[in-house]
Amino acid sequence: MTVRSERTASGSVAPMPGQPDTAPPTSHWRDLVERHLDGQVTVGGVTVSPVGSRVAFTAAVVDLEANTYRRRIWLAPTDGTARAMPITSGDPGESDPAWSPDGRHLVFVSARTASGSPKPGAASLHVLAVDGPGEVRRVVERPDAVASPRWSPDGRWIAFAARVPDERYSADSDAGRSARRIDHFYTRLNGEGWIHDRPFHLFVIPADGSGPARDVTPHDPASAGFPDHDH
Repeated sequence: MTVRSERTASGSVAPMPGQPDTAPPTSHWRDLVERHLDGQVTVGGVTVSPVGSRVAFTAAVVDLEANTYRRRIWLAPTDGTARAMPITSGDPGESDPAWSPDGRHLVFVSARTASGSPKPGAASLHVLAVDGPGEVRRVVERPDAVASPRWSPDGRWIAFAARVPDERYSADSDAGRSARRIDHFYTRLNGEGWIHDRPFHLFVIPADGSGPARDVTPHDPASAGFPDHDH
């Protein structure tokens, strides 16, 4: 039996009901995606300075060509007397800004590393002097995700959450890793993937980076093996 295809108003062949659409995307759809997504800005991580005069926030811009987001930290006066300005480069991206108690510094999370090039999954904490002088200072680098940095009231310490991967992740590939044992539902409905064997722990580190990070929840049952309770 011969199945006839029908032509659309534009002259292109439309698939018959039940047939997959294997035609390449047309310029019309590309134009639609570019118009609605490319350059789209999402704002988050808003935090007001201790004296209330300035606000720091992140702005993520969609980069379709690179298939990624470009996220930078911006600074603006809370009274609107000046335009917001970016204070980080956005390469490879920054998030989670937090003010020091005296309002002179911001700590933030970045994917930049000591080698200067991103490592898959790695993250680090950096401290920036808001009004200068000085360079951005890296205070710690971790092999997995870092989140939610917070200063101590005296400004001497920074607390943060970091994922601690199980020993199985030390293998170079999945083929050399031990099997996971999953005995509950909803193991990956989190936008991140497997997390039950890489839970968040709470760490503290000197704000000047003069010492190593210390894990203050190494045996916390609330952060060991339970994907719904790993913060």
